[in-house]
Amino acid sequence: MDVISYAKAKKAHEQLSYLSPKKLKRKHRLLFVRPSKDEVEYTLVMPEDKFKAGITMEVCGYEAFVDNADAWKNEFDIFCFQHAHIMPYTTKCTPAQVKAAAKKFMDAGVFFMWFSIAGLKLQKYAANGSMDANAADMTDLLNGLARTTQNMSALTGSFSVDSSFPSNILRSECIPSSAYLNSYTSTDPKTVFPIKATQGALTANTVAYRPGSFMIIGYGGSGGGNTTTLAAYKYINLGNFFPIILDKEKNTRLALDAAYGRRIVGLGLDCCGTTDRDAIQVIIDAFDGKPMEFGFVSKKVTPELAGWMRGFTDNQRFGIGTHTHNHFNEDSMTVTDELCVVGSDQLVKIDKPFKASLTGIKSQDDTITFTKQSTSIDSGNPGATEYAINEETTYNKASLIDGYIKFNASQIGKTVKVSYTYFDENQIMLGSITDLRNKGALTKPFIFLTGGWYSHHPNTVTIADQTDATLCSPQYFPGYAFAETISRMRVKRPLPVGNMMKHGWNDPVLDISFFKYDKNTLKTTYFPEAFKRSAEMELPHVFYLHDFMYSEKASDGLTVSSKYSSDWKKGDIASTRAYAKEFWTWLIAEFDKQNVYWSTRSKYEDRYQYINKHIWYDVTDKNGVTTVTVRNRGKETVHGITFRVPMKKFNTVKNGDVKMEYTYENELLTTWFDVYAGDTITFTVS
Repeated sequence: MDVISYAKAKKAHEQLSYLSPKKLKRKHRLLFVRPSKDEVEYTLVMPEDKFKAGITMEVCGYEAFVDNADAWKNEFDIFCFQHAHIMPYTTKCTPAQVKAAAKKFMDAGVFFMWFSIAGLKLQKYAANGSMDANAADMTDLLNGLARTTQNMSALTGSFSVDSSFPSNILRSECIPSSAYLNSYTSTDPKTVFPIKATQGALTANTVAYRPGSFMIIGYGGSGGGNTTTLAAYKYINLGNFFPIILDKEKNTRLALDAAYGRRIVGLGLDCCGTTDRDAIQVIIDAFDGKPMEFGFVSKKVTPELAGWMRGFTDNQRFGIGTHTHNHFNEDSMTVTDELCVVGSDQLVKIDKPFKASLTGIKSQDDTITFTKQSTSIDSGNPGATEYAINEETTYNKASLIDGYIKFNASQIGKTVKVSYTYFDENQIMLGSITDLRNKGALTKPFIFLTGGWYSHHPNTVTIADQTDATLCSPQYFPGYAFAETISRMRVKRPLPVGNMMKHGWNDPVLDISFFKYDKNTLKTTYFPEAFKRSAEMELPHVFYLHDFMYSEKASDGLTVSSKYSSDWKKGDIASTRAYAKEFWTWLIAEFDKQNVYWSTRSKYEDRYQYINKHIWYDVTDKNGVTTVTVRNRGKETVHGITFRVPMKKFNTVKNGDVKMEYTYENELLTTWFDVYAGDTITFTVS
């Protein structure tokens, strides 16, 4: 190599050296391996808890985990399994391969967290719906951990914390409630049991923890009367346990809920009706001067309406994107007698799976008309003339989730004729953006998704990536159905935000839900409790609302539907709108009292996605000095990135040439600054 080329190579290496994961001891990053699409958001709350610890997270499927173990093992501090002992039948890898990938991560020093409802083996569904006999025993990776069960279904027990751990790792209101409650034991002296359940004479070690190695969190049960006392996996407060896992002296953390030191508000209006300007005007008037986004159903936007839309965006804090092409009221496309050969795995996959609904399946010679078995592909064992599918029935529309159909083993190698309807995903997604752009009524390419929890597909995400469009999920966070989509893409990426502000574990802040209360209750009880929850869990105020609430004729409007409090019905539509507008004006003022940072729904989604993908950081505490190193591994600047540093006393912040601002209150330092693409910033606090 000559001198010139060597110099160029050395300079290129130096320019890219910030990409090296080895220079940070910790990254505060977690990889969640195939969270179940069937998991309930309020039972496995780790993705919410991680906010309190400043942990960023991406998710992937088993195949991506196996394929990329060597490349990803140096990118994360923690990797996590959930229900991984029952891998879906359609998974294109084996339990042994997943175990081998897990070992690579652990050998690289990555901590293993496992939410487990059953044993310590990785299993996979077999063709007949049972468990595959080729299980992978994980106990050798867990230093010989053993499991038994205890019957604690009487709802008279309680959880407690071992005296060597802080009491705040437990949500003490949760009640153990399983007839098969996991109890762990170990002969390894380094394996300890931070939380146990007790019911009379019965005791169960429900959490096993080996510092620097692994943590197994047993399922606490689904009983207990309500979502507050329900144990599931939320009895452990991981927001307070993550710093222990990362061996931190104190919980110095990235504030994922904040910008410029302030909690973020990000709202958006689903314009489901779109054409009722007077209904939309309620929100326009209420949010005058505040950032707000409007997602319009693009097919309904006439030239006249587009002109009006262009007018109200004179307020540059208002943004216009789409709420899909026709709110999923599209004309479906039809496929008749698509020929599919049943593979050796007893599966076929139809060509056009997006929101596909089967209309008939026959043998090639028409001698057999197949009927649907009332089960899933995983647990199904179709008879000779049956099939099984993974199905969703939101909005009374039965459709395939993934396009797979499972047949009896007798059909292997045979050709079947599959007829179905499907939707044109490209038109629904990209077409909606093109519509508004061509009509001159698009300010930012975002799509407020609708049409059921599975209104997205791997290609939905691909389309969005290719067009720089932002997908905003209708689910409330963490929205595990979207994890199914990401898993099928064989990539890793963050879950979308969805509806993040909640009044309770199973009570997202959503107008169609909270308008069942009268205005006084919302002002004096509901929203004060929601504000308190966001503050305690360090979650942003991100949610969405609907235009039809203020429509005179919509079946779900305030003046028409019986599911809302009668307090909102004020005789005529003009009075009802004025009464609703006053509520939103009040809520905006309450946000301002908290000194929030006003953003929008899609802008927070962009920020959350970027930070979870590209921001790594490490924290060290030594001799009373906290040192934080922050690295931006992406190609964009993050403005106002915020950190929280608990401190009994505060003296100074040292940051070199970086302009930083901060506040110190109630023994908490909050500091914020800009971190540019490729930059590494180090600051110290004492």
